[in-house]
Amino acid sequence: MNPEHILALVHQCYMPEVDDSITVVTSHDHLLPTSSRIESDAVLGREGLIFKPNNDTKWVMSMEVKLPYFGSWINKPTLEMPVFCVNSYTESVLSNLIAYEDAYIKADKKYITSYAHVMSMLINTYEDVAIIKESRVLVSFLSLNELVVEMIKKIDRSGVESVYEEQWKNLNNYRSSWMGVFGL
Repeated sequence: MNPEHILALVHQCYMPEVDDSITVVTSHDHLLPTSSRIESDAVLGREGLIFKPNNDTKWVMSMEVKLPYFGSWINKPTLEMPVFCVNSYTESVLSNLIAYEDAYIKADKKYITSYAHVMSMLINTYEDVAIIKESRVLVSFLSLNELVVEMIKKIDRSGVESVYEEQWKNLNNYRSSWMGVFGL
């Protein structure tokens, strides 16, 4: 960490208390077959995935996939994720934090870059933005949902090591299971 830079201080706010518990797997999302990629919010929402703000007190950037247990006809899979507030400064702040991570942070500790990539996998259309806003995981102060989509696409860095790879694997495994296929 470069303590002489203001971005180091801001970046520190998004790091977990103890990052030893986070398993990082290299994400080569752009090389995986389409079936291995996470669908957008609109597709996942139609399949019954519920989006919820995370309540993790140890790490503000925590994401967790909670899958229903066998025989649970009421519960649906849930993705708990950080609340993402978007305003006119978000693109600049995230772009600078990603550039800071590129310059000073080890590949397996790029939390902001990983988060931006996750958001770009989930948000592809204005409909995706509407779904995630409804779940209160996204708060947007921009006038149009299309502006959120454009901003997310500009800051994405695909092909990075992702701190969220395990969550995507769990979600994709559920979606390809018989419970996921039948929406149970």
